[in-house]
Amino acid sequence: MKDNLENKDILIISNEPWGDLWYSKHHYANELSKNNRVFFLNPPSKWKIRNLAFSYPQITRNGSNLFVVSYANFLPLTGISNILYFINDKFICRKLERLFHKYNVHNPIFWTFDPYRLLNPAYFNPLISIYQSMDMYNWKREKWLADKVDIILTVSKKIANKFNTIKAPVFIIPHGVTESVYSAEEISVTKTENIILLAGTISSRVDFGLLYKIAGKFTDHTLQIIGPVMKNDLTNEDLLVFEKLKRLPNVNFQGILPFHELSKNIIKCKLAICTYKQNSVGNQLNSLKIKQYLTYGKNTVSTYLEELKEVADRELIDMSNEHDIFLDLCKTALLHKPSLERIKDRIHYTKDFLYPNLLQKIESIIQNYSHEDKEHF
Repeated sequence: MKDNLENKDILIISNEPWGDLWYSKHHYANELSKNNRVFFLNPPSKWKIRNLAFSYPQITRNGSNLFVVSYANFLPLTGISNILYFINDKFICRKLERLFHKYNVHNPIFWTFDPYRLLNPAYFNPLISIYQSMDMYNWKREKWLADKVDIILTVSKKIANKFNTIKAPVFIIPHGVTESVYSAEEISVTKTENIILLAGTISSRVDFGLLYKIAGKFTDHTLQIIGPVMKNDLTNEDLLVFEKLKRLPNVNFQGILPFHELSKNIIKCKLAICTYKQNSVGNQLNSLKIKQYLTYGKNTVSTYLEELKEVADRELIDMSNEHDIFLDLCKTALLHKPSLERIKDRIHYTKDFLYPNLLQKIESIIQNYSHEDKEHF
């Protein structure tokens, strides 16, 4: 059997459901489905008492080779009790295994982005098992998963260091982006609007105080905010500032938009921003949205992200944690339209991070691993 990412059955285990809002796992699933059968496993639905008697996973087709799998946990309190977790996990995996058997799925690639569930790939007898860690999770069960997979992929060196005691080899695969449908020349002549754009999940990671200052300083521009709101993650103070922010006349909160609609908003904005609090390591590392902004050549201002320092040094983005300096950088970026050469430089930087290119790197990792340790792959 060829050890490449073609004509395989692939299980993508996601901690976000399939829908209009796409994260890395959705893009990977979409790209992989071009040459493989992909089964995208949604996180479980909310537990109900009827699940004790009726808990059957279901599959719906979402394209010629992409199938979305939905299920509910058999038992409650699996996040609290390890015993209940293990019983539930085994039960669910057996149910899923029988369901996949009906679709002639045997020895799939097990590819999980979720450190919270389905932590034993062996239940599916996979060709190879992969854990792709996209954030600085602080969850003890993540180690259970890491101990059981063949390969670990992470987006940063700091996250990779968490796994330095794990037997599985660890590789850094950065955040991916989708290619712009516009050329640099088209972007350079596209008319922009007086829009400052923030795209991404609205959570406790966001510095709402800085956003309020931005809206207050640039009243002749619209601060456009696009993304889902994680209300359960927000502090009361954050919620108060966010609600106050949304009431400002030049703030436009649009919520969740399909990915193609998000791209349209990026192309027409004058400035794109990333505003993270610096209260956790995860907030200081990297940001997927920055790379997506750069695929459209946009002037971008961000709070400090350690792994994008080189990008800032090349003057492709601007970064500062000081609010006053951040505002000054925004002012400069709004006054100066990027040149065609700067747009080209930004787009060129993102080429290595296109999903097809990242999958080539992952395929090479799998091939090297399979040749050395997994001859049956």
